[in-house]
Amino acid sequence: MKKRRKGSENTGHLQMAPRSEDATMEQRIRAFYKQSGGPASPAIDQFMEKHLLYGKDHGYPGVKETIEDVFIDTVTRDPVLLVGLQWFSRWQNSRNRNSPTRLEQRLDRLEKMLQGLQQSIHQDTDSPYQDD
Repeated sequence: MKKRRKGSENTGHLQMAPRSEDATMEQRIRAFYKQSGGPASPAIDQFMEKHLLYGKDHGYPGVKETIEDVFIDTVTRDPVLLVGLQWFSRWQNSRNRNSPTRLEQRLDRLEKMLQGLQQSIHQDTDSPYQDD
């Protein structure tokens, strides 16, 4: 005898998936409103808060997920994304380490311009063709 999954219906020789997995998002929303008393019900905020804190699909129980939590969780569970993120981090770190910042570049240009001006001034004062 085959074991039935919790929430599945017996259809003879085939097992159907649980109803909640088959429902469309619209059907789920309608069922939620029906259970909570309609879209204007003050209980909805309480239901949503409880769902966000304790829902199976929302991280650790009792902790409200942030978008950063979702991103980190997604990346760390997907080996391809994790490798891509590690590569990007190494590239960004080496780029920051090896290339001067924009301010340093501007400072270098100003120093070269100053040196050029100083050479120009020294050439003008050392020139034998000065007007007296």
